[in-house]
Amino acid sequence: LTIQNKELVRNIERIEAIDKLLMGMNIEQDTFKTIKKLVSGFTSEVGLGYSRAMYFRYSRENDYLIGEEVTINRSLKEESKKGFKFQLKNLKELVLFAKVPVNNDNLLAKSFKEQKIIYKNDAGYKYDLGNDVLKAIGLKNFFIFPIHGAGKFSGVVVVDNYAKDIRINQEELELLNLLSMNFSIGINNKETILDTLESERVLTIEKLATRFLRLRGEVVEKLLKCVDSENPGEKIIEELTTIKPYLARIKEDNESLKIYSEEAEDRYERVSLDKIINETIAEYSQKFKSENISISFFNATTGSVLGSRRKLKKVIKELIDNACNALLDKQNNRRIDIILSKRKINEKIELKIIDNGIGMSAKQLEDIYEPFISYSPQTLGLGLFFVHKVIKDHGGVIKHFSEEGNSTEVKITLNAYKEEV
Repeated sequence: LTIQNKELVRNIERIEAIDKLLMGMNIEQDTFKTIKKLVSGFTSEVGLGYSRAMYFRYSRENDYLIGEEVTINRSLKEESKKGFKFQLKNLKELVLFAKVPVNNDNLLAKSFKEQKIIYKNDAGYKYDLGNDVLKAIGLKNFFIFPIHGAGKFSGVVVVDNYAKDIRINQEELELLNLLSMNFSIGINNKETILDTLESERVLTIEKLATRFLRLRGEVVEKLLKCVDSENPGEKIIEELTTIKPYLARIKEDNESLKIYSEEAEDRYERVSLDKIINETIAEYSQKFKSENISISFFNATTGSVLGSRRKLKKVIKELIDNACNALLDKQNNRRIDIILSKRKINEKIELKIIDNGIGMSAKQLEDIYEPFISYSPQTLGLGLFFVHKVIKDHGGVIKHFSEEGNSTEVKITLNAYKEEV
């Protein structure tokens, strides 16, 4: 009963140690540091308390398991009568020197390839470990712990009970399998996230390059034709009139990219939305007149909010510009209504911009805030993505309501400005 009780206490301590080990690992931050914590946890007295742990990283280039990290239990004394001093004192140098081939049937390679824990309650020199150096380090009652799904940090950890007559039992093996499973899940989740981010990054660059170069390529082609013509002076003046809208669009795209890429934070201050709207309407007056667009501004509040005046004005301009573009295919009765009001119940500022243009399909509404999604070849598709980001950064909400072939309504809700007491 005493022996069974000691074994039960030991298993409980292992469970607690594994739990702490898993809780203390932040795989999302740094895979190699996480593996170092695992290796250290095997030999820590507050961890699993084994004697020695040696991490061998898999090198895809050489098809070898290469020694990379060693930890030794502090309770071990170099003057131990069992074994040789170099098996502790010079262990790190020996392991860092060791290389184990993966293309044969040694125990380390088998554990790595089969992705399972292998244990032997015996001396290590009796087995094929893939390298004579490992036979000389005095392994005893050891196991090999595979690390898979860790990208370039995949490999194995060799752990033993050096100078201790402690055998590895079945309950212990089950706990180690539990540790291996949880560790692998964390590693694989991180790799999946990194792969997804990498794919999204590549896709974003592709979309940006395609849209960015298309419009600019058309402008460059036109200018080159002008320069190469027999009468470049007259041709350039003629062509400049046709490419003026393209240049205006490029300028707007450049402004969007500049604002989007700026790292410096804007100074937040009290901003009156009604002033920004009136300013924008005045700036667009010529455009409204030339395109026969009627615009109405129903103002029931100053719309004071705490935010970046520069970015909020860019939001208003982008939304009015989109409304104008939606009206271009409409022959007559082109109209934009802007309504600014304040909800007294929850102290929210509500801004609506409504046009009676061509509307949007369900698919367009679904993708409307995604970057580089545009249904016009002349735009980058960053406008509404930027708008959504700015409103979100200001603690607000933006929603689009539309019916294809009919109209579109944009509703923005922001927190009203409150004076500091």
